[in-house]
Amino acid sequence: MIGSGPQMTRSATTHALVAALVCLLALLGLAPAVSAAPPSLRSNVSALPRPGIVTNGDVRMWMTSGAPATATTGSGTTVSVIVENTGDTPIDGATLRARVGTRPLDSLAAQQRWEEGKLPLGASASADADVPTIPPGTSETVKLSLTSSELDLSYTMATLPLRIELRGAGRPTTRLHSFVSWAAKDATFTRMSASVVVPVTLPNDPKLLTATGEERLEAWRKAIGPGSTIERLITSDPGVPVTWLIDPTVLDPAAAQDGTLPTAEQETTEASPASPSASPTSDGTSSPSESASGSASPSSEGSTESNSSGTSEPSESSESTDSADSGSTSPGTQPSEAAASVDELAANLRAKLAERPGNQSIAFTPYGDPDLSALTSARRPAGSQKILERSLSRPLSSELSELSETVVAAPVAPLDAGSTARLTAAWQKTRGSRPVVLTPNVSLDRTDVAAVTSATRRTTNQVTMVGYNAPLSRTLNDASVSNAEAAASLRASSLAIYQQQPTAERSLVIMGGRETVPVGRLKAIASALEQAPWVQPAALSTEESTSAPVVDLTPQAPPSETVWPRVAAPAFDAGDITTADKTIATLTKMAEIVVDGDDIVPAWTRNLDQVTSTRWRGDPADVDGLVEHASSTVSAIPQQIAVVPSRVNFFSDSGPISVTVKNGLARAVHGIEVNLTPRTYAVRFRSQPDAVDIPGKGQTSVRVPTVAQAAGRVSVDAKVTGPGDVRLGESDKHGAEIEINARPTGTWIFWVLGIVALLVFCYGLVRNRQKGTRRRDELARDIQL
Repeated sequence: MIGSGPQMTRSATTHALVAALVCLLALLGLAPAVSAAPPSLRSNVSALPRPGIVTNGDVRMWMTSGAPATATTGSGTTVSVIVENTGDTPIDGATLRARVGTRPLDSLAAQQRWEEGKLPLGASASADADVPTIPPGTSETVKLSLTSSELDLSYTMATLPLRIELRGAGRPTTRLHSFVSWAAKDATFTRMSASVVVPVTLPNDPKLLTATGEERLEAWRKAIGPGSTIERLITSDPGVPVTWLIDPTVLDPAAAQDGTLPTAEQETTEASPASPSASPTSDGTSSPSESASGSASPSSEGSTESNSSGTSEPSESSESTDSADSGSTSPGTQPSEAAASVDELAANLRAKLAERPGNQSIAFTPYGDPDLSALTSARRPAGSQKILERSLSRPLSSELSELSETVVAAPVAPLDAGSTARLTAAWQKTRGSRPVVLTPNVSLDRTDVAAVTSATRRTTNQVTMVGYNAPLSRTLNDASVSNAEAAASLRASSLAIYQQQPTAERSLVIMGGRETVPVGRLKAIASALEQAPWVQPAALSTEESTSAPVVDLTPQAPPSETVWPRVAAPAFDAGDITTADKTIATLTKMAEIVVDGDDIVPAWTRNLDQVTSTRWRGDPADVDGLVEHASSTVSAIPQQIAVVPSRVNFFSDSGPISVTVKNGLARAVHGIEVNLTPRTYAVRFRSQPDAVDIPGKGQTSVRVPTVAQAAGRVSVDAKVTGPGDVRLGESDKHGAEIEINARPTGTWIFWVLGIVALLVFCYGLVRNRQKGTRRRDELARDIQL
């Protein structure tokens, strides 16, 4: 025990020396990318470089452009920065300084440490500029230029740290960290292939499924109509190959959840005239990423004029301009003729996709963009398998097949080995082939920092996996950065990945999130890829590969917080699935009653299955509302076929009575049977009426042979059923539908006739007596005279 003390001390000292050596190598930029990053950094995407919009007191500051995109030998660099005054007093006498370090940040780990303030800037070149007086509530754009002599570097390629500081004006120093990409003029590159995938899914607006009539049409106008974010996105032309990953429901909406079951023709003709298109933004606000789109987009990077208009963040209208330039309809432009139905809106969008540039391709998710991660999880709710197979089995419509026949699996969270096996089994059962799965690299390589030679991999059971890179994908949807900062981050991260294996042929995939990518952001990222000499934009390949590297999926998927785009919790649970199943069972029974009702169950099931859509993640209240709405709407459908309440005066021993049956549905029904049951013995029915057919929104009468056995008021219960003994009619009624006032002739008619005869007899006697008296009086008068 005594001798173990020094040994333990030497071991601790050795570990300390090794740790110090690693830190020293990292500071000098000599440590390898993978070994320099501790395990937590190799899997933690949340700590990746985040150049963003910096707020310090009443000062907000962010980059709007950097030109040229990649600095090179003999050229300087110019950075444009917006400084905004959010306070109540002017910003006066401030100075802006840009400093570019000469120590390269050639690994993702080094870039991360720079952003966290854990690396010094080192020797640097700098440029200063005075900031004009900024009144409260306004902003100024300031340009900073560094000459080529200050950036005369000996590197072949490098990512350099950029620090922008706002000093003076009696305020604390505000710092913004970013990157400058540099490449020697004579540098040659074995370019990495980079594919951009942009999901196009519906917003998480419950009205798209629950609303009917004009309210539904208006909700779909905002989602996919002229001037909507989706319409402007798919009609934009980023200038590089882009793959639209589209939920088929966007272009092929299911029928409305209408409790009257309207036909498609009725839904179209009954819609009220379309109102002018609304603004594409639902809340009227702009996030930093959207607000910076105007100043950071390629079309406006050259403009560095001072902006004192009173709004420091360029508005959404900048993206509208980009969209208008590419041939789409801007938010302020009214379409020549507004669509009169949801189907027409979808048809217009399909037509625009058919005219897309040749470098844009289309792939589809299964209908509704089902949450494949939750539906295949080992802890998935009961009933998930049925919904999964039902979602995967829906074929693309003929209109969508003309655009593309490619359907891929795009789980929002990484899949483990068990989930992948369950997904593959369901895919093969319903579609007859193995799926192509788009998944984060971290689920294939355990880390996004490791060198990747190919975006396409395959599992041991020959499932093609296309891995997308989280650090690069973050730039498409990260709302905390402006477009220019996202482009700078993309160039920095991609160059770090390139330098892992600069001579190997590489392929990368950049994947957007389900939240719609702003048009300005997509153009900025596309421009960054196009101007990076180490990147070659290319179309996404979704073909099954038998030659791709083999990966062995782990039994447990990496945690969701290590994935970009960010992953929220699943929104549906077993209760939602159970309620949806009961609703579908009710619809199935009703479909047997409705004339030509074969379309009812498929259309409503498509909507009900969307409670497991990826877009509801993090919004369980919306899912609960959708399920409850569908359940209550469908429960009310059988109640719309019922007997019309009435009162019948039956003054006879026997004879028929008439009973009216109404159909409140917009579609005809057939085989409706009415069974009448009196509550007392006073009335008896000789037989029940035959089954009848009732037109949509109509009614019919049935005649029932009736016998009155005693006098009195009799309540009659009416049971309405359809084929298969499906119970119809109002289930919450408190009284009987029919009341019969029975007065049979065998008991009361003779009393009535006797009384009438007696009255007539008495009246005659009185009349005769009166006439006799008058004659005697008259005779007496005559004698006296």
